[in-house]
Amino acid sequence: MQASPETAGGRQTPFGNTGPIGAEDGPFRDRQGRCQDARVTESDRRYALITHAVGLLGAIDVSGFVVIIVTFAMWRCGLPNPFIDDHGKEATNFQLSLLLYSIALAVISIPLSFITFGLWIPFAVLLGLGLFVLRLVGVIRAIIFVNQDCYYRYPMCLRLIR
Repeated sequence: MQASPETAGGRQTPFGNTGPIGAEDGPFRDRQGRCQDARVTESDRRYALITHAVGLLGAIDVSGFVVIIVTFAMWRCGLPNPFIDDHGKEATNFQLSLLLYSIALAVISIPLSFITFGLWIPFAVLLGLGLFVLRLVGVIRAIIFVNQDCYYRYPMCLRLIR
């Protein structure tokens, strides 16, 4: 018997998995296609917010390794709470995705810069700026969703940690 989207680990909407099972009943409310958890306390909200806000340090940390280590540590050391667990995994996956995208851009850019006699460099800079904007917009939107007690999924995120 094949599992339905509701029994496969979360509610499915056009925007993807938006939270835990049971949003139609119990403490979960549906809010414009997002799952909102009414059981979230102020400390849970603050902890999840800080977990996402650490991603803004990626604008300062060029390598991106410090941000991944800090978000991973905050996620694993957090309270055993589904809200914090979900946001911690999502923040860690997003920062890991951005690091992989940056490494791929560097690996592709070095040979292409030589092959095209430097014509690739402006495109590489634009792609790098695009990753920077993706980081800023994604983290700011995640902070907004956390303040509304909603579960959030980052755009262009490789979900490597489940």
